[in-house]
Amino acid sequence: MSGEKGVRRFVHMGTISLMTVLLVVMLVVLALLVLSGARQDYDYSMKLAQRKTEFYEAHNQAVEILQKVKTELQNPAPDFSGLPVLVAQGQISWQVPLENGQNLTATIGCYEGNWAILEWKVG
Repeated sequence: MSGEKGVRRFVHMGTISLMTVLLVVMLVVLALLVLSGARQDYDYSMKLAQRKTEFYEAHNQAVEILQKVKTELQNPAPDFSGLPVLVAQGQISWQVPLENGQNLTATIGCYEGNWAILEWKVG
């Protein structure tokens, strides 16, 4: 009988201590994993927000150029010398640079007597 009491005490004290230490270690590891994932999500979101902001700023510049081109097209003798556009073969195109080395390229052309956007892309 005395042998069984010794085993029981050891199992009770050792098991509880071991489970407590194991639980604390698992919680710390889980917390670190969650923190790491949250940091990666935050960094990704910030990069994405920066790229979208950059694109919309370039888009706004391209739209301003488009409005100036449309205004010039209403004149009997349009003069595009003050605008950063390239006029060739019935098409007018321009580029707005982005910070990552890409450009927002826009091209309009005359289609059946009306001017239409033929290309508006980042490349």
